[in-house]
Amino acid sequence: MGGGGGVLRYPCPITSDVTTLVLVGKVGSGKRATANSILGFNAFASEYSYTSVTATCQIGSTMLSLGNAAPRTVQVIDTPGLCNMNVTTEDACKEIAKCVDMSRDGIHAMLMVFSAASRFTHEDAGTIQSIKMFFGERIVDHMILVFTYGDQVGERVWSRILNLYAIFPQETIRVCGGRVLLFDNKSSDEMQQHKQLSELFDAVDSLTTRNGGKPFSNQMFAQIQVEEKINSTIESLREQLREEQKARQEAEEKVTAAMLRSEETQKLREDLEKAREENENARQFYEKFK
Repeated sequence: MGGGGGVLRYPCPITSDVTTLVLVGKVGSGKRATANSILGFNAFASEYSYTSVTATCQIGSTMLSLGNAAPRTVQVIDTPGLCNMNVTTEDACKEIAKCVDMSRDGIHAMLMVFSAASRFTHEDAGTIQSIKMFFGERIVDHMILVFTYGDQVGERVWSRILNLYAIFPQETIRVCGGRVLLFDNKSSDEMQQHKQLSELFDAVDSLTTRNGGKPFSNQMFAQIQVEEKINSTIESLREQLREEQKARQEAEEKVTAAMLRSEETQKLREDLEKAREENENARQFYEKFK
C-alpha cells in the first residue's frame, strides 16, 4: 500500500526500535485478520473456524509509516485462540506467556480482539479475567480493546451499540481505560486503512507514554509472578493464623463454658446443702415443740 499521506510499508530492518503488539482473542473473533491488516500482508492464515488454526504463537513484522510520521518497525505476535475446545485456558495462557520471550523490547500493547458482529457475553468478559489472573492486574495497563467486523456493523451503528451495551462490555471497557477501537479488516479503501491504523498507533503511543515508556517485559512478568507468589504465601499464612485464632477462641469458649458449668454445679451443691440444713433445723424446731 502506498500514496502520499497514506500507509507506507518497507522492508523491516533488524536494528531498529520495535513496537510490539500481541493479539489475544477467542476463536472466530477476527484476531488473525486484524494482525494481517496491521502488517499489510497475509502473514497468518486467516479463516473463520470453530477451532484454532494454530496452537502456538506466531510472529510477523513490517516497517510502517503513517502519513508524514517517521517509519517505525512493528512486530505483531498472534496467539492461540482462547476458549478453543481442544486447549484449556491455562495452556492457552502459558502459550501466550511465551510471546513475552519472543518480544525483544517487551510488549507495548496487548490487543484484546472481539467481534462487534456478535453479542458480547460473560465468556468474553471472562477472557480478560483469565489474562489478568495469569499475567497479573497490571497487564490491563497495556490493553487495548479491538472490535472487528466493522464492515458489517459500521461506525454509526457501532456507536449506538457501544452506548447500549450491557454491563459486561461497559465494565471491560472501563477496566481497560476506555481504550476501544473498531476495525474493518476487509476494507480496500486506503483512507479507511490509514484512519484505523492511525487510531490504533495513537492509542499504542498514548499507552506507552502513560506507562512511562516501559513496555510489559519479561522482568515485569517475572516480578509479578514473584509478587503474586509472595502475596499467596502471605494470604496462606493469614488464613493459617485465622484458623489458629478460631481454634484458640473455640478452645477458650469451651474452657469458659466448662468453668461456668463447674461454678454452677458448685453453687447447686451449696444451695442443696443449705436447703438440707434449713430442713434439719426446721425438723429439730418442730420436734422441740411437738
